[in-house]
Amino acid sequence: MLRPSKRGADCPKRWGGGLHLGEPKSDAGRRVLTLPPSVLTELKAHRRAQVAERLASEVWEPGPRGGWVFANPTGGPLDPRADARAFKLLCVKADVPARRLHDLRHSAATMMLENELDLRTAGAVLGHSQVSQTARYSHVLADRKAVAAERIEQALFGTRATALEK
Repeated sequence: MLRPSKRGADCPKRWGGGLHLGEPKSDAGRRVLTLPPSVLTELKAHRRAQVAERLASEVWEPGPRGGWVFANPTGGPLDPRADARAFKLLCVKADVPARRLHDLRHSAATMMLENELDLRTAGAVLGHSQVSQTARYSHVLADRKAVAAERIEQALFGTRATALEK
């Protein structure tokens, strides 16, 4: 995991210091991702373009474990803060409220639950070590609670009409 360093190497009281590579917060953060085919296709195309860029460059930095998936023009790591700024600009251009890039995790958790993915699986996708972490990210909508009530009704009483149909 690449993170901005909070302190410079030469002065312990100075803020800054660039980026450093660190370990994930928990073992759950180290995982194999299963990607939708369309995303995998785009990543493969990106990789081919990056290989061509690397071969044309005289100053390409190799990076860890075969290089960064998303790199700067010389092959070095991208600053995560730059991603956050770029995302906010995209929000402005799309005329939607600017959000933190991290808020997409909340959206992803909610979408998984709305599509009937269980908390444990959603948590594994998000890299959570405990289901309670995933529950905090998910924003279950009121209509999903109504669906849950209907399913309980059907499970308990069969095809009986629900209160909404009466």
